[in-house]
Amino acid sequence: MSLDAPYWDRVSDRIARQGHYMDAFLGELKIQAYLSLLERWGWQTDGPQLKTDLFEESTGVDALLWRMPTGGLRVGMDLSPSIARRAGQQDPQGTLICLAADARALPFAEDSFRYVLSPSTLDHFDVESDLHVSLCELYRVMAPGGRLVLTLANRSNVGDPLLRLAIRLGLAPYFIGSRYTAAEVRHALRQAGFDVLDETAIVHHPRLMATLFARITRMVPWRPLGRAMQRLLQAMQRLEGTRWRYATGCFVAALAQKREGER
Repeated sequence: MSLDAPYWDRVSDRIARQGHYMDAFLGELKIQAYLSLLERWGWQTDGPQLKTDLFEESTGVDALLWRMPTGGLRVGMDLSPSIARRAGQQDPQGTLICLAADARALPFAEDSFRYVLSPSTLDHFDVESDLHVSLCELYRVMAPGGRLVLTLANRSNVGDPLLRLAIRLGLAPYFIGSRYTAAEVRHALRQAGFDVLDETAIVHHPRLMATLFARITRMVPWRPLGRAMQRLLQAMQRLEGTRWRYATGCFVAALAQKREGER
């Protein structure tokens, strides 16, 4: 499979025609998980920010940037020109700089960004070594002392075997590449030069189960059933505070920092 810009353009165009694959409630759960993580890890607006993909912002259901703190220069990039264009059209404030760019060859100067958010961007490569290339590029464009919030698909999730099967059968809405354990994420970040400050797992429900719940509530529009399923999914998010968080989280999350004084 060629995971180039035209592939992601086609994914974007299909979602624009057919509607989003994600339920609005699930999108809100995902947004809240990221906002809570960013607040806990001290995301600030006192320097230039970069988000490494704009897929969510182009579709609207789980658009994160529009809910994040604003105040400084913000740049969003995506491999797909179609996704970057749609995200720019969705921007409620019209202040986000949207551009098409490849995470493996970033078009930015060294030390350009104080904060970088990479939300499940670097787990869509069909060549696993591209993760290291991209992390090295992020390290290059970050200012000394700058912070990276990175999430990648979690291979330790109990639902991962079913997700792999769905990908093989062509049932996933787009290609999902390598998944990673927390230890593998730590190792990849340190290989690229980062210091790892903290880690966790977020979005605590198997992806396929949540998608199935959403379809059931659409097929059986009985409000008590829908409310019961939503309460169950909300309760599952509390698993992040337990020792089982890596078995239940959809994404491994890490807070990393570029060392002060390094270029």
